[in-house]
Amino acid sequence: MRSTLKSLLTAVGALALALLPAASPAWATDPVNITSGTNIDYQANELGGRKGDVQKAISDLVSEHKVNLYVVIVDSFTNPTDRTAWAQAVAKNKGMGSADVLLAIATSGQYQIVASTANTKVYSKISNISQNAVTPNLGAGKKDYAQAAIDTAKAVGDAAGGGSGTVPSGDATPWLVGGGVVVAAGAAGADALARRRQRRAITQAVPADGASDPLAGLS
Repeated sequence: MRSTLKSLLTAVGALALALLPAASPAWATDPVNITSGTNIDYQANELGGRKGDVQKAISDLVSEHKVNLYVVIVDSFTNPTDRTAWAQAVAKNKGMGSADVLLAIATSGQYQIVASTANTKVYSKISNISQNAVTPNLGAGKKDYAQAAIDTAKAVGDAAGGGSGTVPSGDATPWLVGGGVVVAAGAAGADALARRRQRRAITQAVPADGASDPLAGLS
């Protein structure tokens, strides 16, 4: 009887294991190779069905300012884990040049924007672009990757046109904290005002003064 019960429990256990969903892939993503003719590289449903909106924003940027934006969304940055080095590797793989800008986002909590120093109008405004376009959509627990990409395209366009790297009025997504609209008062990160003394979950993607150009040597 015990033998029969043991066999039955073993069979039930095996069936239960068979019914369990397969383990999800590891959160490790090496620098990607962006497919030729593609501006957007993402893994699942991070854009929430708004890929067309993102592509339109990129197309408008190209037609109006002759600047091309690439958007890459992955789980995490690995091999290398440093976000700047990771984005630089993607840019090198793609052969990006002075007219190209890359927005790389890791859903685990980082992002990186890189642009060539040869594109002085855009490069000099990367900090503003990060603060105005990315932080409002990825800070404070938000994960609106599509809007972050759209607003980045608009902010890059503003910078390319001689502006300060802002998202045109009416296009930006307001950052709501405690029911009020606030302005991110620092680098990138979550809860910039409420948690300005804490470590940012979203790290800014601006090279430090004197840092090498992430696209240096690329053409």
